[in-house]
Amino acid sequence: GGVCSTGVLPGPTAAAAMSVAPSDRGGGMELLVPPEATGVARTVVAWKVAALALFAAATTTAGLCASVGVILTTFRNDDLPRGGAGAGALSVRALLASDEFANMTTENLFTLDGDALEGATREQVRKQVGEGVARIDAALEQMHPEAHRRLGALELSIAEKEAGLRIVRKFGDPRLVALSHAAAEAMRESAAGDGDHVMRRLSERLAPSLRDLVQLHREMFPQRPIAFQADPHSALAKWHPHVEVDAGAPEAVGRRLSVFDIVNSGVNAHVQTLCETLQDDLGDMMPKAPARMLGSTAGGAGDQDMFKLMNCLTEAVPNPAKVCACLSRNTEHVFKMMMKYAKGLL
Repeated sequence: GGVCSTGVLPGPTAAAAMSVAPSDRGGGMELLVPPEATGVARTVVAWKVAALALFAAATTTAGLCASVGVILTTFRNDDLPRGGAGAGALSVRALLASDEFANMTTENLFTLDGDALEGATREQVRKQVGEGVARIDAALEQMHPEAHRRLGALELSIAEKEAGLRIVRKFGDPRLVALSHAAAEAMRESAAGDGDHVMRRLSERLAPSLRDLVQLHREMFPQRPIAFQADPHSALAKWHPHVEVDAGAPEAVGRRLSVFDIVNSGVNAHVQTLCETLQDDLGDMMPKAPARMLGSTAGGAGDQDMFKLMNCLTEAVPNPAKVCACLSRNTEHVFKMMMKYAKGLL
């Protein structure tokens, strides 16, 4: 039989090569999708050419390809059921409100900054985490009702959920925790310096952990090998950070947060990172408004990505969960910076 490939699917499924081939399950022909494809691709995998006859005669390869295009274009509509999520599926809103997400966030916060949470029990922090998620949900419903509706309708398979959580789980990884504390300390130490001074100090602090950074990147972004270009920082020499510090302390140790502030900002960082990860994984099916409402941690292009990284870290200090979010979403940019400012130490 004839074979046709198409690239009409949005987001991460765009690269999945779909083909039409003879069926080995009862005759006729069917759409074949690579096993790694997710989302909409899984919805159409079992459709047989018998259904395509409604759209074209399918007597030639050209006619068959045209029919496939019609069906796949139809399934790009975000309002149509995704299907294929299977047993154990849950919506994005349900995931955010779940015990799994709240418990993970609570444990991460204690791992990141247990000393600052001294005096608060896990039950108290867990309760506040749930309240923080509920506040974000209410704000999203008020400010972006359509995005709020879509989060309730967008169901994730078990595999999609686990993939979506892969970065926020790392907030409790000892390697990322150590990197985050080192980054926060470097930002505080260099608060009075210009952009070059800050990035040099940050690079020197992180250099001993380069191997951990590279390994974390591979675990969080297996499809994005680290690549870099030399000297991407030419416009940053005049950039000045504005790190908030406690002027009354003997050293610039940073302003101290209350338990309430630590938990709330930590919840925001977890929710924002999850939403950004789902945007990467699901493409246009995942609305952008939630992450945008909470403030993006993703970098840009060229010098701009360095500006965004440094501003993200400046605003994150002294909250370790927010520093984690900045580093985890910008590992490539951190690596570029280190190759410029601390190459002799690597």
